[in-house]
Amino acid sequence: MAVNTADAAQYDDLMHPDLTMRAEAQALRPYLSSSSSNEGGTEGGKEGGREGGTEGEALGEVLAFVKECVEAGVKTQVTAVARPDVDIEAVRALAKGMGADFRVRPYFE
Repeated sequence: MAVNTADAAQYDDLMHPDLTMRAEAQALRPYLSSSSSNEGGTEGGKEGGREGGTEGEALGEVLAFVKECVEAGVKTQVTAVARPDVDIEAVRALAKGMGADFRVRPYFE
């Protein structure tokens, strides 16, 4: 899963998330585990900015999904692009802290 940053605001800027499909994603959760928690360590939380949600919310959704996949025994890999403005070690720590594999993808300008 492309997490790409450990910073919620930067995630929004890099990924341009559309949270309008949240209902469809929620429908898949029973296939992963009986948990429906939304833990994930989001930062930010100010209103506006992203379709279907608030700024900073999308990274928490992705991290919660990563955590549920790992807990369900699904081999899970978090990736990040080696951009100069991204703290790769922070993303690596997030991935490893949740029990996921981690891979850095090259950045092409």
